[in-house]
Amino acid sequence: MNIKNIKYLISIFSIIYANSSGPPSGYANNAPNYSNCTICHNGNVNSGDGSISFIGLPQFYSPEETYSIEVVVSGENSRGYGFQAIAMVNDYVAGSISLNSSNTEMNGNYVQQSSRSDNGSWVFDWLAPSSDVGEVIFSGSGLATGGNSGTGGDHVFITSVSVSPQQVSTQHDKRNIKFLL
Repeated sequence: MNIKNIKYLISIFSIIYANSSGPPSGYANNAPNYSNCTICHNGNVNSGDGSISFIGLPQFYSPEETYSIEVVVSGENSRGYGFQAIAMVNDYVAGSISLNSSNTEMNGNYVQQSSRSDNGSWVFDWLAPSSDVGEVIFSGSGLATGGNSGTGGDHVFITSVSVSPQQVSTQHDKRNIKFLL
């Protein structure tokens, strides 16, 4: 068997058994508008009956506050679900993520499933940055797997949600102020 045939067989094997334990390292690299699942899985983005969403995101974040965030992926495919998510400001990671449920892992600064899930729901904690860094974008790429094996017949969904910093206001009611000399 020559080298060309060996490379071909390795490629076929990789496609058939690709990513059964979760997305490969380094693939979550083009947030906030990424569709990373399409790197390994075949399917059109945001087509099919399903979605990815964040539950528990605050409307406004306070520096150094921890928020429990749930990622939910739904879809008509029943073989399992997966995701990748991150919080960013421009091209920089905003805050830090820690794992809060089983079946999750870190891939660099991204949180993702460690293996596909039957229920499509995961929870992680987000520690907001230590200061006001402006609007934070939470990006997610979700997958509803459909084929019996390999990466065909899958549906990929993406979302992006903005969270603004908490604005502090200092308003005083001057009518109730008493002065003493």
